[in-house]
Amino acid sequence: MTLQERLWAIVSEQGSNGPVADATAAVPAGEATLTGWERDVLGWGFVYGAAFALARTDDPFAGEAAIVARAGDAAAAVFARWGEFGPRPWALAAIGEDAA
Repeated sequence: MTLQERLWAIVSEQGSNGPVADATAAVPAGEATLTGWERDVLGWGFVYGAAFALARTDDPFAGEAAIVARAGDAAAAVFARWGEFGPRPWALAAIGEDAA
């Protein structure tokens, strides 16, 4: 399996919201809930973190730039198609992709 395929397997197990649902549920009563931007940043952090860990595991002695490039490419592709995050133009703009 490719890095992207393995990352998709992890993310798809989380459902459409993944860790976002857990974080939103943890907001104390009476407090404002997470904004769309905050949910997107949380989701991106989860996807990129998982991609970085997988890429590092694949090649523990690779240079940081190589790991960042592999992880970033896989994470951007998976994040763009993951549940509620795919159609959000600001989510794609945050990772340097076009919404179209």
